[in-house]
Amino acid sequence: MRQSIVIAICMGVGCGMFPMLVCAQDLLVSGRFNHSVIRYDGQSGDFIEVFAEGGGLINAIGMDFDPDGHLYVASGDLPLVNRYDGQTGVFINSFIFDDPKTKIDETGGLAGARGLVFGADDNLYVSSGISDQVLRYDGSTGQFMGVFAQGDGLDGPIGLAFGSDGDLYVASALSDMVIRYNGSTGQFVEQFVDTGDGGLNNPTGLLFGADGHLYVASAITNQVLLYDGQSGDFIDVFASGNMSVPIGITFGPKGDFYVASFQTDSVIKYDGISGHFLEVFATGGGLDGSHFMLFGPNIGDLNGDGSVSVSDLLILFSNWGSCDTCIDCPADLDDNCTVSTNDLLILFANWG
Repeated sequence: MRQSIVIAICMGVGCGMFPMLVCAQDLLVSGRFNHSVIRYDGQSGDFIEVFAEGGGLINAIGMDFDPDGHLYVASGDLPLVNRYDGQTGVFINSFIFDDPKTKIDETGGLAGARGLVFGADDNLYVSSGISDQVLRYDGSTGQFMGVFAQGDGLDGPIGLAFGSDGDLYVASALSDMVIRYNGSTGQFVEQFVDTGDGGLNNPTGLLFGADGHLYVASAITNQVLLYDGQSGDFIDVFASGNMSVPIGITFGPKGDFYVASFQTDSVIKYDGISGHFLEVFATGGGLDGSHFMLFGPNIGDLNGDGSVSVSDLLILFSNWGSCDTCIDCPADLDDNCTVSTNDLLILFANWG
């Protein structure tokens, strides 16, 4: 009975109880010319704050969360990827960078960090836009592991996405195609979307939807194009209008579709099924040159099943008290090296 009362009370807490923490529905948008990541309310689109900046970040472009919820941001025209606290936006460290005090290039030749994505192996993959490569780094240390993919038409890579088949799909902006590489070896598999198919011109962001199909932003034609997720065949124009130079694309928690419109410094919202325009969702707050987007990490999803539920609650209780190590203590949601009532409230604020 007492446990039921506690749960009922905590379920009413809501994300507003913790305005300094990113909740699962908050939208983060990188701005190329404001050199930072802006946070917007994921329900209303209202500006909340400049979330992540500093650490030498210039031309913020690609973003992703690691399995522990830390935020990684690519510094577009530099060999630099920074790591920030995924809940507070506080700068942690330069995760990938070239140390000027050494003779070697610790980045492995990273030239213009564009898109980035964590793979199933928990390593970080970064598109090097100037050198026309995808580089792989140790997801824990940032150590360069090697050139993962290159060649076979890859020219000006930007967006990266792993498919359900485990292979890596790369938006090759300057050759107007999407290239598929083996997700384990990096070997070329095929030109998945042929040059210009469906009118594709300067592909930037790409993702696989819940329907299994591939969505690709076509920056020059101001469209999002839809391709068969198995064959790469063009299906249709999914969304168009009200966007100007689309870059990043993403589905929201409720299934709506969002496009970062670079020229208008805004995020446009479309129906996630029909692609019909709904509204200019987010703008302002200093956003200049909107690039990529992420909805906040699913804070409290301790078992990694995509939701926060009783299973995660039990994991939190099993780790109650002081952490053995502050670095590896996933139930410590407020990063104070102790699993306590505050972590419990944060978990319930992100329930569902």
